[in-house]
Amino acid sequence: MKLTSNYKLKKPDGNDVVNIQDLNDNSDKIDLEIKKVNSSLKDCTKNIDQLSNPNLLINKEFKINQRNQEIYNKANNYTVDRWISFYNPTIKVINDGIQINSGTEGNGGIRQYFEDNFFNNYGNQDITLSIKTRNINGNWLLGLYIWNIETDKNVFEPQPKTINSSGVHSITFKLPENINTYKSRVTFLFYSQERNKICEVNYAKLELGSVATPFVPRSYGEELALCQRYYFRNRWFSTRIANFGSGIITTQSYRYPATMRITPTVRPLIDKQVQAIRTMDYSVNIVNPSVEQIKPRQSGIINEEMIDFQFDSNLEVKDYNLEIKDYAYEFDSEIY
Repeated sequence: MKLTSNYKLKKPDGNDVVNIQDLNDNSDKIDLEIKKVNSSLKDCTKNIDQLSNPNLLINKEFKINQRNQEIYNKANNYTVDRWISFYNPTIKVINDGIQINSGTEGNGGIRQYFEDNFFNNYGNQDITLSIKTRNINGNWLLGLYIWNIETDKNVFEPQPKTINSSGVHSITFKLPENINTYKSRVTFLFYSQERNKICEVNYAKLELGSVATPFVPRSYGEELALCQRYYFRNRWFSTRIANFGSGIITTQSYRYPATMRITPTVRPLIDKQVQAIRTMDYSVNIVNPSVEQIKPRQSGIINEEMIDFQFDSNLEVKDYNLEIKDYAYEFDSEIY
């Protein structure tokens, strides 16, 4: 009796005598193979359930905190990277997220702007928001709104989801079909209308599709690079002089850690950014120079990629190094 090539089932030809046991043997083998296939399908289904859509939010676990504050309590102001206070909450940085107090007047929370027209190609498509909360009291709202920048009006604000318990919560919205016909800004929003309510948030997510897929964190380095497109503080310890003439010192150009969204606004963070001026051979070594010796002025080259610094000076022309204090400047390309 011949056997099949794959599962070695008995295959009688015209001269073979078939008995019941041969049929039973074939049936047992077929049953076993079907069981294996069924088990594999279940494993595939389980793995599909664990696939995660990309999270379109940045700093979704609130770990990047370049402004380096433990508590933020200014109204409608940036806090941990990419997150803006909504109305006037108090936001406290904790080990695994943030704690939000809705404020004495209520309506306090957090929001994140997407870049203008970010969702223009996704009209009439579903997007899903999710958030993980704990140690929550009161009622909190998870939602979004869309602003028409050209008319300065809110054009889409669907009913948010009410959250009053710890855990992972999600809600799905369908984007307007005509979102590509105006200059739009989509905003993720989580807040409480009640006064002095507290909620801890471990992470937030916004994804395309109608299902809240599992949360997958980015590496710290990847998250930081995404944040530095919008904001960073310099950590340059010293800068080399590139040009010195007519009482103006110009440093060599320095590249930003990431290409910024737009040419940044540059702000000094301390009164005396330059801690020391010295030559390579230390024949000149001026610590804490006076404003007459060196005074910051308007930057020379500045764009989305790089900057050089300029200073007024009454020093003798030499090849200097400037030692610039850590966190002397901030570079701001945030969305306002």
